[in-house]
Amino acid sequence: MTEIETTQSPTDECRVYRTVRYPSIVQIKAAIPHRLFESNVLISFYFVFKDVLIIAALFVALRLLEHVLPSYCQVVVFPVYWYLQGTMFMALFVLGHDCGHGSFSRYDTLNDIMGTLIHSVILTPYFPWKVSHRNHHKNTGNIDKDEVFYPVRKSLENGNNFVYLFGLGVGWFVYLWRGYHPRNICHFNPLEALFRNHVAGCTLSIMTLITWVYCLYVFGCSSGAMQLLKYYIMPEVVFGSWLLVVTFLHHIEVDTPWYSGRHTMQHSLPFNGIIVKRIVSESFNQSINQLFNQSINQSINQPINQSINHLINQSINQPINHSINQSINQSINQSIIQLINQSINLKRD
Repeated sequence: MTEIETTQSPTDECRVYRTVRYPSIVQIKAAIPHRLFESNVLISFYFVFKDVLIIAALFVALRLLEHVLPSYCQVVVFPVYWYLQGTMFMALFVLGHDCGHGSFSRYDTLNDIMGTLIHSVILTPYFPWKVSHRNHHKNTGNIDKDEVFYPVRKSLENGNNFVYLFGLGVGWFVYLWRGYHPRNICHFNPLEALFRNHVAGCTLSIMTLITWVYCLYVFGCSSGAMQLLKYYIMPEVVFGSWLLVVTFLHHIEVDTPWYSGRHTMQHSLPFNGIIVKRIVSESFNQSINQLFNQSINQSINQPINQSINHLINQSINQPINHSINQSINQSINQSIIQLINQSINLKRD
C-alpha cells in the first residue's frame, strides 16, 4: 500500500510517493482489548431508553414553554429545540448504526428488530441502509465500488452531480432516494440489485417506515402541517445535516489515496468543500500556533527574562554596593580618628 507525503514549496507542490507497510486488520484487532468487542444488551437498551426519554423531555419542555413564554420569545426557543432534538435524532441513528454492525447485541434478529424500529423513527430504511453501508466498508477507498463521497471519473460525469454536503439535511434524503452519482441506488426499493439477497429484510424495513410515515400523516392531519413541521420535520433536517457533515469529515481528506483493483491512485475530490476544509484547517492551525507561541512567550520567556534581569542587577549592584560600603567605612573611620585626636589634643592643652 502507498502513503503519500506532501511538501509545499514557495512555487509549487511536490508529492512524494513511498511504499509503507501498514499493520493488517488481524494485527490491529489483536492489539485492541477483547472486552471491547463484547456487546451488552442491558447497556444497549439503557442508551435506547435514555435517548428516548431525552427526546420526550425536549418535546414536553417545548410544549410547556409555548404556553408560558410570549410569542416573540419562541423565535429563540424553537431553533434551540430543533438543534437539540436533531442532535438526539443523530444519537438514535448511531444506535441503529450499531445494530447494523451487530454490536448492539449478540443476536442478529434482535439487532435487526431494534435497528428497524429506531431508524424508522428518523425516516431511514434500516435494512437497505445496512446492506449498502456494509458494501461501503467492504470497498472503502475503491473508486469503482465505494458508496459515497468518492471521486467521480471524468468519463462518468454528466453534469447532474449533487453536492450532498451543501444540501445538508435534504441531501441525506436525496442520497437515500437516488444514491451517489454515478452508482444510483434507491434505498426505498427492495428490488435493487444490491439488495437481491436481502429482499425480505429490506421489504419489512420499508413497510415499517411506511407505517411510521402514516402515523406522521395522521398527526399532521389532526394537529396541522405547521405543528408537524415545528416538532418533527425541522429536527429531521438538523439530524440529516449532522449526519452528512460527520460522514463527510470522516471519509474525506485531501491526500487520501483511492484505488481501483490493484492500482492505487491519488485523486482530488469533486467538492468545492474540500478547498474550504483546507483553508479553514490552515487558518485554524495558524491561529492555534500563534496563540501557542504567545502563551509560550508569556509563560517561559517572561520568567526567563525576569531571572536574567535579576542576575544582571545582582552582578551590577554587588560591586557597586561593595565600593560604596568601603568608601562609607573609610569616611566613618577617618571621622572617628579625627575626633579621637581632637579630644586627645584638648586634654593636653
